Amino acid sequence: MFLKMINAVIRRRLEAWLYPYPEVGEDGDMTFSVAVRELGFTDRDLDALKDMLQVRFYCDFIAETLLRRNVGHFMAHVAEQKWYELDVRLAAHQHYGVGIDQGRIFFIFHVSRLAEIANEEIHEVLKCQSQNKSWN
Repeated sequence: MFLKMINAVIRRRLEAWLYPYPEVGEDGDMTFSVAVRELGFTDRDLDALKDMLQVRFYCDFIAETLLRRNVGHFMAHVAEQKWYELDVRLAAHQHYGVGIDQGRIFFIFHVSRLAEIANEEIHEVLKCQSQNKSWN
């Protein structure tokens, strides 16, 4: 089941629904969801999906893959939020939360994870540029 889900996440352009950015005092947690059917599962698979996603490794791996595949969409969602920088500094992402309701899988994460991913991507771009300069 895990491999089937990862395959769907990687091969398909899934529509991750983002929910409104939290207001001050809500700790900077963000929520997104994907439809169970878009992943190639049916309602009969829900119990097995719930069991699998209770294992932290599976939940974190799937949510992280979804987040990275849609990172531009997520960053655009928080770019103009006035609490983003404060939320990033006040807490740090540890693990993804998960729930299944009404045919959707909901993932919850701390917005600081977006800052970490953005910093990783900037570092990679700068590293590639500096390598190209040294080879020229």
